[in-house]
Amino acid sequence: MERYRKQHPMLGQQYYGQFIGLYDGQIVGHGNNGGQLYYRLRQEYGGLPILIVEVTETPDQELVIHTPNLEPSP
Repeated sequence: MERYRKQHPMLGQQYYGQFIGLYDGQIVGHGNNGGQLYYRLRQEYGGLPILIVEVTETPDQELVIHTPNLEPSP
């Protein structure tokens, strides 16, 4: 995420409003639909840790991570 923050001014000029995929500080893909970009990058790069983020006015965004509930229900 730190590399994204540093590159944000340049990225905003070219990719504002789009989703980008960053791997090792390099843009490996972009598009208007984050889900489609995710599946395309997974097919091409497998399980590599690729940051997929929407380029907005500010580099800091609220990230929501959904995980399964591992505790039994009462």
